[in-house]
Order: sequence, then structure tokens, then C-alpha cells
Amino acid sequence: MEQADVVVLGGGPAGAASAIWLALAGRHVVVLDRARFPRDKPCGEYLTPAARAILDHLGLGQALEAAGIRPVRRTVLHGAHGRQYEYGARQDAPVGWSLRRTALDALLIAAARDAGADVREETSARALARPAGSGRTVVSGVGPGRVPFEIESPVVIGADGSHSLAARYAGLGRALQRLQRVALASHWHGIAGPTDAIEMFASGPAVFGLGHPGPGEGSVLTLVVP
Repeated sequence: MEQADVVVLGGGPAGAASAIWLALAGRHVVVLDRARFPRDKPCGEYLTPAARAILDHLGLGQALEAAGIRPVRRTVLHGAHGRQYEYGARQDAPVGWSLRRTALDALLIAAARDAGADVREETSARALARPAGSGRTVVSGVGPGRVPFEIESPVVIGADGSHSLAARYAGLGRALQRLQRVALASHWHGIAGPTDAIEMFASGPAVFGLGHPGPGEGSVLTLVVP
């Protein structure tokens, strides 16, 4: 059976950033993700100043700039009854940052590998088990070609999203009896409007967001709660 210091479930921003930090500290880290990168997914494509600071601390500042990260100077909320609320930058400090999710995920996965993490794409964790008295967790699942694997580790990080295997195993997740919400995302070129702002429009059960993660490009995210 394979051994690791840490197994990270999920190679998105949280999982990849954790893997970078741990690998730079000399830990043997294995990252498992069922997707193949670069991958796209519905996302607001927005980083808070705190998130940007973490990535800068990991030494990724220049890579983010090269990938085309853009400062967000204002956030604007349009209410259902015509009211508008705006939050702007203080002392010219951005209120956030915008970058295509495909670019961010690919950058972080590459950085995790460069730091020494063992990143395994198209690999799904299916079960967790903790043998009595071992103080370690066995992660089992299937990799490319449906080849089974087992990895034993004292630490498992659950960064595997809303249907987290780790959360369910720890008793922190709950089964959803029905569809909770629907999210749709699209990217358009030539959208008019302020390119330094993220705008949110609320109407009834739906929320519509518009950002600009790239030059001349608009990112549209619609979230509908049934």
C-alpha cells in the first residue's frame, strides 16, 4: 500500500494551494482530482484581496500577472427594486481580482507539481477508512483506466467541493433530498460596460453576475435558487 504524509482530495484552488504549501515544507503530498486540467466550471472568477495575498505568499504573484489577472476596482449590487449599492477601492487598493477559472486552476496545479506534490488527474477517491488504532486513514478509489489504488496517510484534506467525500466520512455532510440551486456560466466577447467592476443583479430567486476576467471578455454567472 502506498504511503503519503498528506492526501488532498480535490485539485481546485483550496486543494492545490494547500498542496503547494505542504510540499514546499517538505511533506510528501498526493493530490487526487477526477478532472483533467485545464477544466472549466461555473464560477464567479473573483479573488478577494486576502486570497490574492495567500497566493502571493506562495510565490505565485508573477505567474498570476503573466496569466492575465485583472484588478477589480468596484463591486456594484443592483437590487430588485432599482436600488444600487456600490463598494469602491480605498486608497487605490483593488477590492478584488479577476481571472479565468481555467487559467487559475491550471496555474495552481502546475505550481503544486513544481513544488513537489504528486498530482493525479482523472483519479477519483471513492472511500475512506480508518483502521482501528492505526491513527491513519486509507483512501481508496480508481485512477486512469479504472485502475484501483489505496493510499495510507495520517492526514486527509477534504477540498473536494459541495459533495465532499471527506465531509461525509467525518459526518459533516448531509444528503440533499432535492435540487438546491442551479448555476449557469458563460463567456462573451464585446460586452459593453465598466471593465473594472463586478456587477450583481438580484431579481426574485435569481442572481445574475457580470465580470470581466480578460480584455474585452465578459463572464456571466447566473445562480437560480428553486
